[in-house]
Amino acid sequence: MKNTLSFFLFLPIVLLLTALSAEENLSVSYILVDFEQGSVIDRKDNAGFLEQPFPPGSLIKLFSTYAYLRDGGDSYKVLLCPETSIGSSIPPGCWYRPGHGYMDLIGAIANSCDTYFSKFFTLKRFTLLVNVLNQYQLITGSDFETLLALSSAQKRETWIGIGKHLRIRPVDLFFAIYSIVGNGSIYERSDSYLIFERKMKTGSNFVRVIREGMREGSLTGTTKTVQEIIGMKKVFCKTGTATYFFIEEDYRKTHGYFIGFCPYPEPQWGILVFLLNGDGKAAAKIGATILKDLLKQEENGY
Repeated sequence: MKNTLSFFLFLPIVLLLTALSAEENLSVSYILVDFEQGSVIDRKDNAGFLEQPFPPGSLIKLFSTYAYLRDGGDSYKVLLCPETSIGSSIPPGCWYRPGHGYMDLIGAIANSCDTYFSKFFTLKRFTLLVNVLNQYQLITGSDFETLLALSSAQKRETWIGIGKHLRIRPVDLFFAIYSIVGNGSIYERSDSYLIFERKMKTGSNFVRVIREGMREGSLTGTTKTVQEIIGMKKVFCKTGTATYFFIEEDYRKTHGYFIGFCPYPEPQWGILVFLLNGDGKAAAKIGATILKDLLKQEENGY
């Protein structure tokens, strides 16, 4: 497959981005890569948002999962996410007010359940999370100290992806998550190529749980719209809707993320979509449309 995308094949994407930007005031950034070929297929980031730190939203739950499992947590443990009444705080309540019901860890990842993740939060596990983020070089030494100095309530919020205390560059999040669900490799980027940096060791059970959680999310959870757009069941992904913090905080807005990989379970392609002003659902629609056209191009032999 060519590294340069066909303008005509990807014209629908250009039109989609234009329409979304006009109608919803979204500033769209994305990167699409071929890990097998070690290439950057396409990238749109005129404002450089992918290289600036932002709150990660629910994407942090993948790393919280990692910390929980590293502490010996049971991925099969079933917990209840009950109804959260209007006005109740999150955590311990959930963004999905009707409640997700009973679920295990894979279901909690698939549905991005705040209550489930809040229930297995401990201060020890938060420290493990900070160590995991440090190992993947997602935070600096000063970030490390700042995060450990947070109050217990702030740590719990950060653990599930609420607030501005943790900020990470979207592109670094993307490559760290690929390292976990892919082959363990961490990459740096040039304009057109991926540059291998180092190899990370990840327990096979950690990989299985996170992959299956992302996979289940694309079938029945928060990213099922992706399957509906693509029309195939070989993608696994995660969305994030984060506290808005660009120059200053604004609770009237949110950042939106979509990270997706295909095919499942051994990904060749990956995509990151970041919306400065939007939510995870809107980012997923854009990401799914880009992946659909990529797969069409691959099928047609371009």
